[in-house]
Amino acid sequence: MAIVAIGAVPAVLAYPNPRLHPDKFLHGLSGMAQKSGLDWILAESELESVLRPIVDSKQSSIKDISFPLEWIEIGQYEEPDNELIKKSRNVIDVTSPFLLQHSSGTTGLQKAVVLSHGAILEHVKRYSEAIKLSGDDRIVNWLPLYHDMGLIAAFHMTLAFGITSVQIDPFQWISAPAILFKAISEEKATLVWLPNFAYNFMADRVPEGEMDDIDLSSMMMFINCSEVVRSEGHEKFINRFRKYGVKKRSLAVCYAIAET
Repeated sequence: MAIVAIGAVPAVLAYPNPRLHPDKFLHGLSGMAQKSGLDWILAESELESVLRPIVDSKQSSIKDISFPLEWIEIGQYEEPDNELIKKSRNVIDVTSPFLLQHSSGTTGLQKAVVLSHGAILEHVKRYSEAIKLSGDDRIVNWLPLYHDMGLIAAFHMTLAFGITSVQIDPFQWISAPAILFKAISEEKATLVWLPNFAYNFMADRVPEGEMDDIDLSSMMMFINCSEVVRSEGHEKFINRFRKYGVKKRSLAVCYAIAET
């Protein structure tokens, strides 16, 4: 958000993880850097050894790696130049670039699309109307923020409308899927977005012993998105969790390119 505030253009990229081969991660990041002209990588210092070869490559446009979350600890933090920031922000309008969004890369190298401030705001306005979003809604999300459904619906929309958003680490959810239900129950959440596989995954992987004191009756919509939608997953999910307050009418679908 700080990058956006000064008129620069951020891209949220996938974090290296055990499910992604290191060579594929480096190849993808290197390719995106060359095609999109990335200038800086903002990361954590523990990733420097992984990222440094890309930065030092002759073909790279990347100036350096920066570790903003650690600046205060190592004494690099400086007071912001508010006048410069104000000057930068004054030239931003609805047509200005807001974000560089990359495709999933399922069929090849990830492709970047520039989204404007106006495009994001118009999208969340129309989507919020479609799902009848209100100030009382509370969102729980484990989708990664490099994924457009996680980033736009479960993060930017919540910021635009002042809605509470509870974010869960995707790898925490994979290893302990009941954490999603615990967050819904404790926060009295109303909206969740899930890819189709998650309905089967949760029905199969959440043990009965982890559902003690769980109440899912606050949920208005579990929205199936980002993959081909299968009715069998919905049936399995509702049959498994109906007794905890999941209503059949709360099973919803969001259709875009992936779902068709």
